[in-house]
Amino acid sequence: MHLRSKHIRWIFLALAVILALPLPLQVLTGLFLWVSPYMFLLSFLSHKSLVWLNVLGMVVLLITFFRRRWVCRCICPAGALCDLASGIGRGRRKPLKLKWNRYLAVFSLVLALFGVPVFFVTDPFNMVHMSLEVFRTGFGIHALVKATGILAVVLLSMLIPDVWCSGICPLGGLQILVYDLRRSFQPTQQPAKAVTGGRRLFLAGMAGVALGALLPHRIFASRSKFIRPPFALPEPDFNLVCARCGNCSAACPTKIITPSQDFRLPESFLTPMVDFTASYCLPECNLCGNVCPSGAIRRFSLENKKNHTMALAEIRVEDCLLQQLKECDLCKFHCKYDAIEITRTETSQIKVPVVMEDQCTGCGACKIICPVQVIEMVKEG
Repeated sequence: MHLRSKHIRWIFLALAVILALPLPLQVLTGLFLWVSPYMFLLSFLSHKSLVWLNVLGMVVLLITFFRRRWVCRCICPAGALCDLASGIGRGRRKPLKLKWNRYLAVFSLVLALFGVPVFFVTDPFNMVHMSLEVFRTGFGIHALVKATGILAVVLLSMLIPDVWCSGICPLGGLQILVYDLRRSFQPTQQPAKAVTGGRRLFLAGMAGVALGALLPHRIFASRSKFIRPPFALPEPDFNLVCARCGNCSAACPTKIITPSQDFRLPESFLTPMVDFTASYCLPECNLCGNVCPSGAIRRFSLENKKNHTMALAEIRVEDCLLQQLKECDLCKFHCKYDAIEITRTETSQIKVPVVMEDQCTGCGACKIICPVQVIEMVKEG
């Protein structure tokens, strides 16, 4: 049986769904996001750095240089759903001719140059991935919100056939730009049309420059006291660069990374935060940095993790068991970083646990093991 591109696309949709689920090998979760050339470019332009998994996006981008809209025709996970929805609505309504995708691509890429890659949420790879959040972190308002992107695109394709794929999707626009870049080296038969398109692309780029230069980044600074995963970018860069994909939450073996669900803090809504209620950050784990496709959580080694402060432990020594003349040194015993000492203080002759702030990484092991729960993890600064 000869596989057509539309059949191949359904296969890749199934692969994208599988890789969006919480897998036993956590590092594979969300791997399909790295294939998107749009995700790759937004990350690179905003973060100005590369990791080895970016090779996947580079290869796909190179293919689109020679094969027009190859991603749309063969591997886009949202494309198969949109075509199915468009087929339902095509008999009732005429397709609307809309060509915004190239201009949206240029606008978003230029905006990313200024550190504002907010168009991550419009990447069809990311929309499909986000829609499956319920399987990674459970049912909640965050899962419903993350599913609205792909649902809106499918509904739009049903009401106005083909409008998303052919006229709006910035990933599609990026592919057209890349393919036309190759054609620009060949003689063109329609110079007037090319000039018109060039003017509009220039205006889209200038709009990106204007917004990127004038937009005050401080409006994205979180007013919360969220503890972020280790090696997360500082605020407000974290809120800007985070793709809200949920990879870090899915990969975290102790499930302490959860999406923010506070509507009162829209600038950080759905960004990952660390919750030490049930567990702690394992010293031997660096998965959150390895699976982050946007660069919001930087890659780090386990050796570097020893010298990084994610949070600080605060101990209410007045409620400690030692103050009640009961033996306990669990917090000191379980601290892998030797950040807790049992010693006398200036105000007490009874030995109590004292946090050595220069050695504390904020992993939360002491908080979890404390039998009377007198230890809290607080955001540094």
